[in-house]
Amino acid sequence: MNNMTLIQQQLDSLTQQLKAAESFHAVAIQQRRAAWEELALYRNPHPLSEWHEDDGCKLWWTFPVIEEPYMGSPLCSDWPGYHTHWTNIPLPIEDPPT
Repeated sequence: MNNMTLIQQQLDSLTQQLKAAESFHAVAIQQRRAAWEELALYRNPHPLSEWHEDDGCKLWWTFPVIEEPYMGSPLCSDWPGYHTHWTNIPLPIEDPPT
């Protein structure tokens, strides 16, 4: 086997390794982006005007935040009426670690 063949084999091997690393990196970026998007569902407040009765109960806030949130909906009989923004209620992990 001559030197050019060995060099070509090494280049092919490195190219395959690079493609595998790029694929792994792309998956990691997608997973990170998905995690940030999911976190945004719970962290980013929505104005009252975006709430619909089909949305159900939410955590309701006033700004600046000076008290704990109200949990419920504007349709509840005990709705305080002064909360201006809502966030989703975080759900527990379905299969918690043991």
